[in-house]
Amino acid sequence: MSDSTAVARRSTEEHFTRGGKPLLDLLAFCVMSYRVEALFAFLVREYRMQPTPLRALALFDVFCAPQAPARMRVLEVLPPRNLVFQAELERLRERWIASQPVRLGDVAIEPGSDEMGALRPPPVAPKYVFDFLLAHLQELPEDPIGAAGRQFDPALSPDENLPGGRMSAGQRAFVEKIWQPRIRPMLVAAGFWRIATVA
Repeated sequence: MSDSTAVARRSTEEHFTRGGKPLLDLLAFCVMSYRVEALFAFLVREYRMQPTPLRALALFDVFCAPQAPARMRVLEVLPPRNLVFQAELERLRERWIASQPVRLGDVAIEPGSDEMGALRPPPVAPKYVFDFLLAHLQELPEDPIGAAGRQFDPALSPDENLPGGRMSAGQRAFVEKIWQPRIRPMLVAAGFWRIATVA
């Protein structure tokens, strides 16, 4: 790395705030290098701007649930060790499902509706629900969120930022078999549009 590119490096938080191509490249680098904690931090910022049940459930299912495809490496604060957090998200899921219409042929039957067809409103997603996870991640000595920005050079492509300038077989398998077909579509469907073209 040259001195000129070292000057161009920014913190992860600065990339999140500035946006644009450098942000998308940083997010691609995070996906390719399995830096899911930094990716999660960005998506929580997006979630806080527009908290919805679908967004909350997508973040939980992708990064926090016991069988999450991009489970963060902070097992001490995730389910099954943190049953309170899991129960809160499961209650939100139950209320969300109960608010959705059920279709039987051409007729929509509204769960929880009376004879007049009044629809139960969708639940409100708590804006703060992931804050304790971000606080925990920021307190870790290895600082997984900040490390992504410190190790990312915006003058290089996401691939060039990887060790050896390309993805390993394991990284490629994650991107091609998990991120692209499963995780990215799930997050985009939940309303995280800015990652639609990432990796």
